[in-house]
Amino acid sequence: MRFFFKSFFLIILYLLNPTFVSSYTQEKQNKDKNQKIDFRQTFKSAEISFGQGTVKTDPYSLQLAAKEALKFFQHKRSFFESELKKNIAVTNPKDFSEQIVKAKDIEKTLEFIIKSIEQDKKSKKFRILDPKFLNNRNFKFIRWWGNRNSLGKSNKYIRLTKYAVFKTRGHYEKFKNYAYPLYAIQDAVFSKNLRLKFSKQDVLAGVLNKPEYNSKIKPLVWLTRNSLEEALMQGSIIVQMPDGKERIFNVDKSNGMNYSGKLGGKRFQKRYWYFKEIKDINNEKQNLRILNQGGVLFAGDLYNVGLGKIIAIKYQNPITREEEIRLGVLGDIGSAFTDNLHHLDYFAGIFNNKRQFRNYIRNIPPYVECYILVKR
Repeated sequence: MRFFFKSFFLIILYLLNPTFVSSYTQEKQNKDKNQKIDFRQTFKSAEISFGQGTVKTDPYSLQLAAKEALKFFQHKRSFFESELKKNIAVTNPKDFSEQIVKAKDIEKTLEFIIKSIEQDKKSKKFRILDPKFLNNRNFKFIRWWGNRNSLGKSNKYIRLTKYAVFKTRGHYEKFKNYAYPLYAIQDAVFSKNLRLKFSKQDVLAGVLNKPEYNSKIKPLVWLTRNSLEEALMQGSIIVQMPDGKERIFNVDKSNGMNYSGKLGGKRFQKRYWYFKEIKDINNEKQNLRILNQGGVLFAGDLYNVGLGKIIAIKYQNPITREEEIRLGVLGDIGSAFTDNLHHLDYFAGIFNNKRQFRNYIRNIPPYVECYILVKR
């Protein structure tokens, strides 16, 4: 775990409502359920050795991420029905399970990772940090190939972007440059229908300021435009208030409008999120909360690949020129990953500012070798 700003930052609500799988409810609404993908072009068994590379992973964080993912395999399917509209099984995507690796093997892999780290805590000599332990004796490797080129050959690298949760300043009321609220939905009718009607541009133009919406939504906090865009893009934000209090906000429900690369940067997107405040981060009743897992969490196409895969990325550090390996859990998704099998997003953690974030990610290149590890 790389960043400990304050003790309560150790717990940040991600994914599933929208804790462990943030933002995947609306992403799947319009997908063609009958479309079948040939995963064997992208995922292929491989016999490899990680050699002398350095494993840059916090075992404690990896164990916690694996435990949170394992909870999804251990709950009954009915647990997911209300959130997933009864049409998504993120732990067992049918086509991937049939063609590449079964869900029971992913569950077994998570259990093995958790057990191995637990056994090594006393000695502090974590086998998971030994490249030899990661080699073929303990794991089967599934190589994750990148996009095919014009000659039909697969790129051996996949694209790796990086994301984070940022701390920012905010106000309780509209104040000078703090003119952009995070809205919470207060009304069932608005939640079901009206939220799907307005684009981000509609909201920024003031459509929700009309009197008929006063009882249906409420502003939770007021931010600058830049901070609003960060909150919408990252899905979570930590806000420091004028009285010194720090508050955590997470996405709740979207307007159902998909991200589109054709529209340009984040400011031009139509997609908009309504938020909720996380008031009690230690409340055990909240669905599958996740600890701050910076450095051990990847976002990708959960609909097709499935949650809980143990991911290993391998690359040459652009600064030190040394070979490095990072391990993590595939457990998050964003709008850019729908039907996108050649791109992962790496959750770097919680940062005070963009400069701190950039200094961290400069050690990780934009394209990496990628593998799914499966316990033998």
